Amino acid sequence: MHDPYMVFRFQVVVVMKDGGQTAVFKSIHPSMSDFPKLDETLTDDEFSDKVLDLVNDELRLGWPRHYKKHLMEILWPTLRRTPGESMSAADRASLWALLQQPEFILFRVLPLTRVTPQIVGTCGQFYSPEVLVAFRMKGYYMNLKGKILVHIMGTLKLFHEFLNEPLQWCDVRFDNLGLSADYPKRFVLMDGDMVYTESRLRAALVNRSCTSDADCSIGDCKARCTADLTCSDRTDTNLEVFCEKLVRKLFGHTYSSHNRYLAACQETNGNITQRMNELRLTWSWNLADV
Repeated sequence: MHDPYMVFRFQVVVVMKDGGQTAVFKSIHPSMSDFPKLDETLTDDEFSDKVLDLVNDELRLGWPRHYKKHLMEILWPTLRRTPGESMSAADRASLWALLQQPEFILFRVLPLTRVTPQIVGTCGQFYSPEVLVAFRMKGYYMNLKGKILVHIMGTLKLFHEFLNEPLQWCDVRFDNLGLSADYPKRFVLMDGDMVYTESRLRAALVNRSCTSDADCSIGDCKARCTADLTCSDRTDTNLEVFCEKLVRKLFGHTYSSHNRYLAACQETNGNITQRMNELRLTWSWNLADV
């Protein structure tokens, strides 16, 4: 049995319950007809080329063309079990609708980040991420703030360690974080709509027309409006936003500098580069297993 779908911010969410099992399905539109139509005359090779181009445009990771077969198998795992077989028209339409949704691409293509939930299934334009326990900041959690701080810093570490493309999170909130026993010492993102690779965020910001700095913000990711009235690259950092929106919710602005994680949030301990270098050293000793 399932609950009627609910509309959240930019998504339609369907919650299905069967006994003790819960599944969540997400889509940016309630109907397949709301998505761009796919040219049904495309050959398999032409279709996979379009898929590759779309994923490269979204993630800016430069996947090579000779790697597209592997990419298709990541996006549509059934292809691994049916080598040599073409996708049906219905499956193509489903995948094409899913690829219009940045969160699907992020969750499906970048599991190596270890901050995104696995996608456990799809149905038409809907995708189902694994069910996590949503973290809700409550007063009694203040007794556990030391452990929560470790989870925050473990998550930040993984953002910075993803390949050579540190992930940029532009909607930093406790409400966007999930917990699972499978993921010790870190949170997992409940909502990936405003997570970008560094190159993707740069492409969205740089040279955008502006009249003031306010025109150069994407959520928590800030940039400057330059003298030629175009936006700069991002000027704040994940660390600064994590400190402001997560760490200070727990510890306020006054805390002991003996804690290396908290010291990284204190501007008196050096500029952002110096504090990041110290934090990386602390990560290597204390969070090597994240």
